[in-house]
Amino acid sequence: MGSRSKGKTTKKLKKLSRDSSNRRTETTVQAVVQKYHHSGPLPMPEQLAQYESYCPGAADRIIRMAENQAAHRQEIEKIVVRQQARNSMVGLLFGFLIGMTAILSGAWVASAGYSWEGFATSFAGLGSLVGVFVYGKKVNQDELKEKKALMRERDGD
Repeated sequence: MGSRSKGKTTKKLKKLSRDSSNRRTETTVQAVVQKYHHSGPLPMPEQLAQYESYCPGAADRIIRMAENQAAHRQEIEKIVVRQQARNSMVGLLFGFLIGMTAILSGAWVASAGYSWEGFATSFAGLGSLVGVFVYGKKVNQDELKEKKALMRERDGD
């Protein structure tokens, strides 16, 4: 889940100069820069140990807090998945009802002696359902592409 990286850079700078007696001197300065990056729900083990040394019991509280947050996030994800499944079923049911209404209305109009109008009524109802289905698929594909791009961006850091 989290990531860690550690970098160390060493640079040497040399400076040439002349002192008061006109002698040439060389001064070398060395700088060491260390960089740490950590990402995740818990601090690095060294930091966790420092928290514990400053405040006994702090490490346990921090770990418990991360566990509670993970459980909360998982519960929210379960609710979202259940709601999406319910919404999908309701959409299928309404789509079926609209489609059947269009077909039956077209058949009724055709049976009344208006065959082209009956066909047009059925076709218009079913055509609109197909249009909504195709549009929904396109939106879902766009969202999936966006999520994949965000995941690649996050993993690339």
